[in-house]
Amino acid sequence: MAFAIKRRERHLPMDTPSHPSITLSSEQRVENGVVYTDDVARQRAIAYDMLREFSAKRAAYYRDSSKINLKKLLGKDVIMFAARGVATAEELVLEAFRACESSSEETVMGNLWQALIAAISSDTLDTGDMMTVRDGALYVCELKSQVNTTNSASFPQELRELKDKCETQRRFKRASNQQVLPAFCVLRHNKAIDEIRTYQPDERDQANRDIAGFQYRYLTGAAFWQWLTGFDSVEGLIDDVSRIEIGEVRQARQECIDRLQEEMRRALEENSLGDTMNDVQLLKQRLC
Repeated sequence: MAFAIKRRERHLPMDTPSHPSITLSSEQRVENGVVYTDDVARQRAIAYDMLREFSAKRAAYYRDSSKINLKKLLGKDVIMFAARGVATAEELVLEAFRACESSSEETVMGNLWQALIAAISSDTLDTGDMMTVRDGALYVCELKSQVNTTNSASFPQELRELKDKCETQRRFKRASNQQVLPAFCVLRHNKAIDEIRTYQPDERDQANRDIAGFQYRYLTGAAFWQWLTGFDSVEGLIDDVSRIEIGEVRQARQECIDRLQEEMRRALEENSLGDTMNDVQLLKQRLC
């Protein structure tokens, strides 16, 4: 499916003496008598450049032994891994490594998407907090990668912080008396939601009474992407994952796994231990 940005448009007049025909640039096209400025190629180029930078940063992470090492792997719950079928030290390294890299890249990837959206979206800034001007109002946005990023305990605090950010922006003097509005945005969701919500805590929830009645715009999935970028989804923007340059990061990742496997083997040998999960548990007690 092709995706196109259709925010900037003008009607194409008929070819008459008073309305001569218009010569279109290579970045413009006509559909049903409407001229569209189509900068999809530029936006995708920005996206692939930023993903290249992301891969380079991940390669640097894998090569930094202070960021990921044997002690960090042993800091994970060895018993949990054993309970789900991990039987040897070698298997433990692989499973704990994946857990470490997943937790480390979640924040990095979230920051990437926020910066990318700001880079390809008109009137949008990433200043730590993402802000955008839409329909004459300044929206302060809280951006999450998916719905389960927050839970029932953390969600009220996220709203409280969003409310505080909006109030901070409202304190700035604005000659135009521009409205400052909150938006809670979710990148990935199987439903496209765009609605105004009001937070009402349970009557027994005294801790969150201070944000009772807080109204915010809630956008998810395709509705969010259309609102800011004109694309229906991240897949619409990143339409060819084979264009992402992965050679360096792929090699760095494998070298990191090999290093961790060697660290594990050496540590077990130095402590006269075997390669069972019991041995790993003993090693954890000695090193951590």
